[in-house]
Amino acid sequence: MPRRKRVALTVAVVVVGVLVVALFAADILGTARGCGSIDSGDPANYSAVVILNDTPADVTIDDCRGSYCSGDVTSVDLSPGQPLTVHAACGVSRGAQMTSWRIRTPDGTTFGYIAVQTKRKHDGLVYPVSSASRDRRTPTPAR
Repeated sequence: MPRRKRVALTVAVVVVGVLVVALFAADILGTARGCGSIDSGDPANYSAVVILNDTPADVTIDDCRGSYCSGDVTSVDLSPGQPLTVHAACGVSRGAQMTSWRIRTPDGTTFGYIAVQTKRKHDGLVYPVSSASRDRRTPTPAR
């Protein structure tokens, strides 16, 4: 094999090797941070949390915004005491990137918002409807 082809082949192998190492390093870093993976569908990228209707009235959960809004949860009516498990992005700071849901009363009035902020993946957090935030940019306290 001519020298030029050997050099080109060596450079190609080195570039591919560096890319593979970089992908593994990114995955390891995301795992160490507690949130994130190079695979966007990986459960390490979101937290499974519960919205709990702890009020004495029915409410509607709808209008999900942000990362990991599930297409099958477009509008859900919750009776008093009823929970709803949803996915929310983890590792997201305040603001528009948080996953949030609107809460409406039976007459359609906006009661507030459940805005999830978790620095790390944290499954099982419970967000009571009674603790709803006034807007989507304010994190809702979990219990």
